[in-house]
Amino acid sequence: MSIRGIITVYYFDKEPVRVNHSVYANNAVPRCVYHMQLNWYEANVAEVFDGVSGVLHAVVRRSVDGSIRIVFKREVKEGM
Repeated sequence: MSIRGIITVYYFDKEPVRVNHSVYANNAVPRCVYHMQLNWYEANVAEVFDGVSGVLHAVVRRSVDGSIRIVFKREVKEGM
């Protein structure tokens, strides 16, 4: 059994509206962008982080006009 330690929290005006879990950050970050583009949770900010170590992987913002911006993305290197 694998532990789904990667957590994505979607917020609307600083209030959490949805929490998703994933095994891999490489899957969670693009999935977060996808959910924000389609406005699935009506969130304006989302954070993807490791629930065990606390390492932040990405922060995604959605503007009122619907544009998406990744305001923080952890540098990923092959083999890490």
